[in-house]
Amino acid sequence: MAAEDWPFDDPRNVAVFTTAPVLAGGHPILLVTHDEDGWWQFLCGTTNDTKDARIVGLGNMFGKDPTVGELADLP
Repeated sequence: MAAEDWPFDDPRNVAVFTTAPVLAGGHPILLVTHDEDGWWQFLCGTTNDTKDARIVGLGNMFGKDPTVGELADLP
């Protein structure tokens, strides 16, 4: 992907939160939040257990589901 096609203001390597079911279980991303302090979360709604939490790069999440780019301007 060309740099001008990157929809986020944050760089590809910014850390974001997600869950094991999203990464390895094939669960869809059903909730995206962009917290006041700048943290992104890409969640499936199936778990709130901290043992299922994962931290990955924003580029990983965009690569997994490019439609999250539609939310790049989420305040």
